[in-house]
Amino acid sequence: MNQPQPAPDDEPTPPAPPPSGLRYPVAPGLVIAGAMALFWWMSGGGVMLEWALSSQRLQQGDWYTLFTHMVAHGGGVHLLFNSLAFIGLSGPLVALFGRGLGGTLRLIGLFVVSALGGAATYLAINWDSAVPMLGASGGIFGMLGALMRLDPHEPRGYVAMNSPRMKEVAIQFIKLNAVLVLLLAVPQWLSGGGGMGLAWEAHLGGAFAGALALPLFMRR
Repeated sequence: MNQPQPAPDDEPTPPAPPPSGLRYPVAPGLVIAGAMALFWWMSGGGVMLEWALSSQRLQQGDWYTLFTHMVAHGGGVHLLFNSLAFIGLSGPLVALFGRGLGGTLRLIGLFVVSALGGAATYLAINWDSAVPMLGASGGIFGMLGALMRLDPHEPRGYVAMNSPRMKEVAIQFIKLNAVLVLLLAVPQWLSGGGGMGLAWEAHLGGAFAGALALPLFMRR
């Protein structure tokens, strides 16, 4: 009677089942988005103009608006969209930066640096304007810019800023903001609402700052 033969040592091992639960940690994103919602609720809801940033506010000495604008919002819908975007983008970044307090602090650091980069771009283009700017979009676009720079095939884990890939990403970001202007700002202008209603300068500046700052927050 034939005896069963043992499997050869070089036989490929079947893949392990996927881990249960979520692939990316979402708790840090939920906590930070919840904090933004709390700030909005504590301000009484509505448009948080007291926390908004403009060149006029800075000239008056309101330097704190460089930081408060990034957690301020123009209403519940604005807050909702930014919170969902933040939660969605924060998971892959925390998985990259490291779970736990260290990864969360790196995430916050990237967000703040990106938002400041977006604010600097907005102020540079609108220095003579008193139109305020508020919202987390600069930081969120920075998180997206950082993710677009990642490449697991590169020795360092990310591509160079002057690589063909990043040049293509820059073009796509410009196209995206052009579409957002057409969808959001132009209808407001045509209806007599006044103003652009969209800080595209902060979006582009934040995306550049986030992509540029990514290596500072990578785990070594």
